[in-house]
Amino acid sequence: MKKIVIYLLMVCLMLGNLGFADDLRDEDLSFETVPMGNNQVQLFELPFGDLYSYQIKDIESHEEAGEDLLYVITCPEITSDGSSQFVFNLSGELKSNPEYPELEGLRRKYIEFDAGNAYSVEKDENYSCPSKIRIYDLNKERDLGSLEERIMGYNSDGIRVNGDKIAYHSKKDKLENDKEEEKEANFFIGSLNPYTASDASTAFIYSETGRTGAFDFNRSGTELIYGTFICSDASVDYGISIHTIDAVTSDPIDTFLIDDTGYESSRGKRTTALSLYATNDCIVVLSRIEALGKGRIQRFTYEGKLIDEVETNFHVSHMTEGPNGSTIYAQKKEEDKDSCKGIYEIVQINWDEITGLSGVNNRPKPVISEKTVGGKTIAEFKDTGFGLLKIVDPETGKMDYKAPLKSDENDVRLRIPFVDMQAKLTAGANHLLINYMGQEIAIPMTAFDCGDLMASMPCQEDATIEIHLLIDEAGNVKVTVELFVVEQVNSMMKVVHRKTIQY
Repeated sequence: MKKIVIYLLMVCLMLGNLGFADDLRDEDLSFETVPMGNNQVQLFELPFGDLYSYQIKDIESHEEAGEDLLYVITCPEITSDGSSQFVFNLSGELKSNPEYPELEGLRRKYIEFDAGNAYSVEKDENYSCPSKIRIYDLNKERDLGSLEERIMGYNSDGIRVNGDKIAYHSKKDKLENDKEEEKEANFFIGSLNPYTASDASTAFIYSETGRTGAFDFNRSGTELIYGTFICSDASVDYGISIHTIDAVTSDPIDTFLIDDTGYESSRGKRTTALSLYATNDCIVVLSRIEALGKGRIQRFTYEGKLIDEVETNFHVSHMTEGPNGSTIYAQKKEEDKDSCKGIYEIVQINWDEITGLSGVNNRPKPVISEKTVGGKTIAEFKDTGFGLLKIVDPETGKMDYKAPLKSDENDVRLRIPFVDMQAKLTAGANHLLINYMGQEIAIPMTAFDCGDLMASMPCQEDATIEIHLLIDEAGNVKVTVELFVVEQVNSMMKVVHRKTIQY
């Protein structure tokens, strides 16, 4: 009997992982059709009859012969002939001869467009597991190689391609035990020239930040942006966080949390990140809020500032960047209390133009945590959460570290732990470059080779390098560099010891 119970539990977990859990209805929840805003317009209805949201696998916008088209990838069981790809124009007309038709003998799972190139994920039954899932170069109709069978659940952005980089998401988010050697990467970032996949691109992130499913490269392809969400009833830290990592080294660059304050339901606060994509100026995130019985699509700056948002029906599926900076998504046309199935419609959001923001490639990323009180800013660097930007001259190989500051206050103190600065010095960096108020301040890394000062301190607790930036009325920046430690004199008193670093 015990074995039967365990078996049934495993079946339930498997079904949840396949995406059916997203369409299970809780009797305490209420889903209502959300009226469209002035910037939302229905383009057309999908002609497949009633669907579950998980039966829509992917939607991607692509221009062909001057016409904007939408590639829709579905589960094959929704049609009698087993087709899984359908291509529409934005009026809903089915195109019988698209530029990238399905390949004979293969089942298409995802498609991705990058500049003039197209790639797809295909299932080829001629291979044995785990090699059935293949990546194809559709321009050349060439099988590039195998992806792992276990990748890409129903709640995933599939693959992302930028230039010669390809990223895809591992379906195996949660492990049975917590042994370090058995942890596996969530993202695999490989090369397309030639095609290679690597599992060393980023560390396992489940235990820190939750489940993943939404991701994209930035426009330059130098960074991977992904969203994580925590949906455990027992968790206190519900919500979605957006992370940016270096696409080559996987070093963390930035992170921000989407504010879900007040979105509690009878089962806690549960939000799900379904999809995201990145533009030059913003990150677009599709999520669902269980407590409200609604979905939402939001645009954020790369610093995490909310630009604007729209609400959608709860049963919303994938989205894609449409023409003229718009967003196109699929949602259940009418919500009702009796069924999760329904007719799905394609909706376009025509956003207002973003003003006052520079392109992401023209400004340094904020990688320092800054707090301003009374006109004075404390900017703290913590290597466990962020990383200084590493700049390498391609000709000389010389390396600098950049610390961009957002603050426009005249009094800023940048604090970096002593051990982190020593690690950067040991790595062979030449300068610490501080971007502040339109100026770049270069401090030679040799200035932080101050072991003699540390040896003269009464303790080494909380040893920190502090760089004090003070702007006078003429706009000149005075820079003071100090080493300080915090001595715990007794249970009631701490003393800060400071020594100036000359450079």
